Amino acid sequence: MNPEHDLAHAISQLACAVRESTEARKQDHATSQQLADVYHKLTQVLASKTDLENVKDKIMSAISTYSEAVNAKFDEIATSVDELGASLTGIAADVAGLKDIILQLQNNPGPISAEDQALLDAGVTKVTSLATRTAAAAAAAKELDAATENPPATP
Repeated sequence: MNPEHDLAHAISQLACAVRESTEARKQDHATSQQLADVYHKLTQVLASKTDLENVKDKIMSAISTYSEAVNAKFDEIATSVDELGASLTGIAADVAGLKDIILQLQNNPGPISAEDQALLDAGVTKVTSLATRTAAAAAAAKELDAATENPPATP
């Protein structure tokens, strides 16, 4: 046994162990850095997911608000349609009444009496009122049609 040789061998083994330990620490450091990078990316993804959920919630809230407003207007439109139907029924009754007046006048065999003149005057009054109301209804329908030709842009 050569003590110098044993010492050189021990130093060589120690150097090898130090190199291996240094390499292991470098790898551990690289692994730690990779883990830190992954953690950083993960926190960004989680933040992005939270941001997306917040945006989704805002969009859903806006859609709900829009839907409620539109449904309220649909209810108003339904009421208006019902009222319009009742008005048209009233106009149809007025037309039928005018036709009855005309029929009564046509069935009168003699000259125009005071009663006939009263029927004529009542007919003129009713037809004037009817013409005014139907013109207003037609104008309102035209205005409504013009208002709905280009639907509003979505928010």
